[in-house]
Amino acid sequence: MEVENMEVDDVPEEVPDPCGTEDYQRQAATSETSSHIPYSVSTSSTDSIVSCRICKSGGGSDLMPSPCHCKGSMGTVHISCLEEWLTGSTRDSCELCSVPFHVVRTRKFSCRESLWFYLRHHISPFRLLRDTFFLFVSLMNTSILLYMWLVYIFKDVLSFLGTAPGTKQTALDYVMLNNPVKGVLYFFFFTLCLVFVSVNAVDDFRRIFYFYFLPWYNWWKNEVDVKLVIQRNDGDKPKDQ
Repeated sequence: MEVENMEVDDVPEEVPDPCGTEDYQRQAATSETSSHIPYSVSTSSTDSIVSCRICKSGGGSDLMPSPCHCKGSMGTVHISCLEEWLTGSTRDSCELCSVPFHVVRTRKFSCRESLWFYLRHHISPFRLLRDTFFLFVSLMNTSILLYMWLVYIFKDVLSFLGTAPGTKQTALDYVMLNNPVKGVLYFFFFTLCLVFVSVNAVDDFRRIFYFYFLPWYNWWKNEVDVKLVIQRNDGDKPKDQ
């Protein structure tokens, strides 16, 4: 009897399989369901965030519905971002729906202040002095040759050549009567010289205009502060973000 009792006592007890119990299956199903919950919550919370269509960031005291017809993800914008975009662009309307914005543009500099600022920061003083000197020399040469050409054609010979009194001839008439070939050569020589220096003067003036004046004017015209005028109804109130 003792041997039989010992053999019965030595038989190992069967350990139940935890995976086969109902409690384990219920816990596994609950964990699988709960593992999907944070993802759906985070996705819905991400979709509900309202962001600026320019800087793509949410929040801010000036985040408001866009003052145009754009809706959805393009329907909110920071006022500061929109004013900065309007300052850098050349248009006063929405680039998507083309609705015009009500803006007020004020220049940052007066004409004199802009000239002084542009001369100090945007051009080389040496180049400006060099081109101005060339323009001055070209204008002087043009003026002198134009005066000589007009005197040669129209001035009385009394003051130009010092001939005897009583004659009322131009220098060209006097030369043509005495030596026609020389008169024609003088006329073409003065005319060609006048045309040459005039072309140089025009080219120097064009260089000053296109390389200095026009860039300065475009820069001065674009240096403005843009303020957006928001037109609200009496019942409209800004939403707290």
